[in-house]
Formats: sequence, C-alpha cells, structure tokens
Amino acid sequence: DASRDGIREVIRRLDLGALAQRSIREIYASLVDVVCGEGGDLDESMNRDAYMTAVDELSEVDGIDLERPTAETINLLIERFIVGTIDNRLKNAVANGIVLLPDSIEDATSAEADVRDFVDGAVRSAMAGVGRLMSGAGVRSAIERIYTMAMGVLEGYAADPDGGDA
Repeated sequence: DASRDGIREVIRRLDLGALAQRSIREIYASLVDVVCGEGGDLDESMNRDAYMTAVDELSEVDGIDLERPTAETINLLIERFIVGTIDNRLKNAVANGIVLLPDSIEDATSAEADVRDFVDGAVRSAMAGVGRLMSGAGVRSAIERIYTMAMGVLEGYAADPDGGDA
C-alpha cells in the first residue's frame, strides 16, 4: 500500500493521522508498535531494536524513497530487520553463556565477522527465494532457521578457534 499510495496515506488508514505531518524517519520509527508489537519480553525488545536500526540504516541510504517505498525497499527493510534480530539474539546468547567465543580477541573478532557474513548471506538468500514481500510468518521462520544455523557456526568457533569442524 505504501508503494502505491505513500506512507502518509497508510498512516492515515491505520488511524495514526497525527504522524502524517512528521518526518519519514519519525513515521517509520513510530510504526515499531504496529510492526513489532508493543514489546515487553526480551525477544520483543530485540525485535524492536532491530527494526529501529533497520529504519535508521535505510534512512541514510541515498536513492531509497521511504515516502513511496518499492517492494525492493520494503524487502531491504525486512532483510536488515532479520539480520539485526539474529545479531541481537546471538549477542544475547554470548552474553548469557549459551555459546562461548574463542578465548583470544583476534579469534573472537574473526568468528564474529564470519558469523555476520554467514547471516547476511543466508538472509539475502532467504529473501531472494521469496521473490515478493515476505510474510510475517516467513520472517519469523527465517529468523529461527538462520539463527539456529548461525549458532551452529558460532559453536564451531568455540570448539575450534580456527573455524574448522569441531
């Protein structure tokens, strides 16, 4: 609807008309409750953070029209949201000792970069496989599937800091 009618019209239809006079960035930021729910538990807060980060990233990219977003723009927002959500969940798993990083800073930094590259590639592949806008159920499924695979990659680094099979 936003690509056809513009984001401000969609805001009016959602009965959020007061937002229509705000900047595009503020409009998208204000949609966090609509997109991610009202929050509450840790997973929801990580989703909200990932959404806000994705909006910030896209608002900084030249040539992206968030006023009348194309399907490609919305898919890019979804892609960045999924990557951010998985990244937040991985950081939480490390922080809570669910998965360990290699002992050396160099090995941990290398593992982090490799896992980030893996997640970026897996999300792009998942998005390309859809060929249209990904549904909410599709987003949740992709997050769970790719997160599980990324945890396996990260666990491999904890067992073998050189990145080989454990």
